[in-house]
Amino acid sequence: MSETAPVSSPRRSAPPANPVKRGTQKLSASVTAAMRKGTAKLAALPDRLNLTTFEKLKEGNRLALKGAGETLGQTFSKPLTLLSNIAKGIGTLIARPDEAFASVAQRFKKDPIDGLVAGANLGASYAGLGSLALVVSAFVAAPFTGGASLGLLPVAATMGSVAGVTGLVTLGTSFTKNQVDIATAETRQELEKEAKELGSDYASAGIQVVSYGASKALQSAAKAVTPKNFTPSSAQRAYDMLADKVRQKLAKQQADAHGGVKLNDMSLDEVRAEAIRQVDEAVDWSVQGKRDLTVVNVDRGSFDALDDIGDRRLVFHGTREEIGALIQENGFKPSEIGDYGSGVYLATSPKTGLGYADNVTISRSPNPNAQPVVITSEVATGNVMDFLSEKDRFLTWAKERFDPTDLSDPVNVPYVKPAVPVNPLVDNTYTRYLPRYAKEMGYDSILIRDAEGLGKDFWVVHDTERLIIRQAIHLEPPKNRELLPSSIDGRIAGTIAQTEAQTSSEP
Repeated sequence: MSETAPVSSPRRSAPPANPVKRGTQKLSASVTAAMRKGTAKLAALPDRLNLTTFEKLKEGNRLALKGAGETLGQTFSKPLTLLSNIAKGIGTLIARPDEAFASVAQRFKKDPIDGLVAGANLGASYAGLGSLALVVSAFVAAPFTGGASLGLLPVAATMGSVAGVTGLVTLGTSFTKNQVDIATAETRQELEKEAKELGSDYASAGIQVVSYGASKALQSAAKAVTPKNFTPSSAQRAYDMLADKVRQKLAKQQADAHGGVKLNDMSLDEVRAEAIRQVDEAVDWSVQGKRDLTVVNVDRGSFDALDDIGDRRLVFHGTREEIGALIQENGFKPSEIGDYGSGVYLATSPKTGLGYADNVTISRSPNPNAQPVVITSEVATGNVMDFLSEKDRFLTWAKERFDPTDLSDPVNVPYVKPAVPVNPLVDNTYTRYLPRYAKEMGYDSILIRDAEGLGKDFWVVHDTERLIIRQAIHLEPPKNRELLPSSIDGRIAGTIAQTEAQTSSEP
């Protein structure tokens, strides 16, 4: 059987292309791609604000206050965390100043105004720390300098004031800038960013208000429990006495002489010149610093009526301006109360007289511009009782005769509620009877050796005829009036930790 060749079917050709349709498809694809690309670009653009300036400020401040409230709530709900952050910020300022300055530089690159604010804040922080360091240093060094280091307190107060004022100014500047940025924000994202920064300002203001109130409350409480006469001048006297006792114990040092300068062979002009010289030297030592002296020659009294003048000694009595005027006019009046009984108390050291003058002027003068006055006098010592040498004999005599609880005895009454505080370091249970003892034993004056430190003696005199008032030396009013300056209220303008937190939160 023969093979049959296959028959091939005729080939079908493709329909002719439609150029119009193909062009339409290309155009449609291009338009779709363009629309998708445009939509993507529009989606990437932030929403532009369609708000008035007032509406922007209203919305921005609402967000800022909300954020500040949350920040303050978290801050004060975790006081230990707050203290930890403050300690961390202070530690950074002290241990890593390079990081502090680098953070400020970073802020400056992003925004010059923010950088300037951060820089001023950083400077205020160091000023605040410096003021606190000066206060601590003043008290630590006081026992070794006889209280002279307390002269640093006004400097510390000034630095504290500068820190506080600078902190407030920088906060106000930042607040104003952020308000302007909110008012000119063009997008929602910008508005929220500036509102966040403004919220930090509100929170900082809140923390400063709380800190300021707490510090003032502490100062009020301290004043309520602190004796009225606790001033830099009284503290200097105490520290000077402590320094003398340390020198005496360590070096077994003794005073060269007791009783003050002897005037027996000196003329009136020499007496006056010596008194001025000594007071001028004491002014240089004082925590109040160098001041001008105004000297009034008084020359009130004489020794003509005395049978036994004894030695004539130069003595000093410090007081405030009001009392100084009465002394110049009427002479000395024995006090009713004192560490060693009633009498006129006179110091052999001008430092003691000046310290008392400054202290009572600060603590008791109603006029803040009142001048301290140092009255220089001559005392006719006559027959002298050396208290330290005769103390045991005196105490035996007093205990055999008197009862300090007997209020029928007029000498005891002023000690129940004394108008003038007595030294708590002196047991005056029986020393109040010294005037009676001195009279019975025939003494004209009492010498209390080293009463305020090495060689700083007291004379106690009961007969004012034994005193000649030579001069009233007036000084300028004290400037260093607070032992803990109120200018230092515990605020540190802005810790670097806050600056770092703000910097890290910025995009």
